[in-house]
Amino acid sequence: MLGIFLTKHYPEADSRPEYEIRRRIRSGIFRGGSRDERAAALISLAYACDLIGLLFEKGERRDAKRSAKEISKKQPIGSVVAHTVAAIKAAAVIASSS
Repeated sequence: MLGIFLTKHYPEADSRPEYEIRRRIRSGIFRGGSRDERAAALISLAYACDLIGLLFEKGERRDAKRSAKEISKKQPIGSVVAHTVAAIKAAAVIASSS
């Protein structure tokens, strides 16, 4: 980091878990795939953390964000995840301002 701090990089041993999560999110948003509670929680978490832009191509982002927002609001667990992340963000802002 900037040549000041020593950092260690650990190579990813197995990329399958990340690929599977990305696949489930994409499937749940665009193809109406497995929108079970787990998929809804993943989508809501990605939406609440503003990660949709990282998970989708530029041309897909607007539709993906809209769909993720709808899923987050409709699914009970999705709504809880979104509210929890919002509360954590608010607490972090309050803690950093004091």
